Amino acid sequence: MLVCVPAIAQCCPEKPTAEKRQALWQKLQEELGAIDKELDGVMGLAVKDLMSGETFFIHGDEIMPQASSIKIAVLANLYLQLACNRCPPARSFKAQQGKLKLTDEYVVRASDLVTGSDIMLGLTRE
Repeated sequence: MLVCVPAIAQCCPEKPTAEKRQALWQKLQEELGAIDKELDGVMGLAVKDLMSGETFFIHGDEIMPQASSIKIAVLANLYLQLACNRCPPARSFKAQQGKLKLTDEYVVRASDLVTGSDIMLGLTRE
């Protein structure tokens, strides 16, 4: 005798359970903490879960020079502005006076430099 029972395959729940989410969050913190401990230097890190709003920091209260890492956020925003200006008007950024554009030229001056940016000294106009 053959009996057929319908089975519903469930690979992954639509949303992870709170318990699973907390376990993954803790594992992420532990792994990043281990990287920080092994690092020959000081790492500053901020992580935010965009779904839950949870955050954690490594050396979050320490002031650290941005060096070249600040360029990532600046360029990402400039490219986003450029992309959105090509979107339909309803989705585009409104032009704002004084807002930086990807095509703007900036002259680096010696007064812009901070400790550790010695390589830039040869590229300044002062």
